Amino acid sequence: MVRKTYKKVNTKKRFVIKAGVLLFIYALVLVFFCIKSAALGYQILALENSIQEIETANKQMEYQIAQKSSLQRIEKVAAKDLGMYKPAVNEDVAVKAQPQSVNVANRQDTMTPAKTAEKPLNKLYSALLVLAQKDSN
Repeated sequence: MVRKTYKKVNTKKRFVIKAGVLLFIYALVLVFFCIKSAALGYQILALENSIQEIETANKQMEYQIAQKSSLQRIEKVAAKDLGMYKPAVNEDVAVKAQPQSVNVANRQDTMTPAKTAEKPLNKLYSALLVLAQKDSN
């Protein structure tokens, strides 16, 4: 007869080892999440700083736009660079217009001149035809 020997297994020792391994893994996960949250915190601070810098640059650009579009600067540029000046209060400016001859288009319609004169839309149409012929020439 053969005797089998059974080893006594210490279940408490096994439980303690498993609990220790699980606790170690939990601690690693906890440390990972703490590091990750710290890194995200630094990224948030960096983004807030860049937002602040962009807002500052935006305000500087708005100030420069306001400076360049101010009436005093525009008046100075007009006087200095463009040679403009403010007329005196009593000074009047008159422009002499040159008379221009108007070429009338020859229409070959069945309408008589009396009927054409009666309709203002026909006058407008004939004036547009004259302009169109001038543009095509």
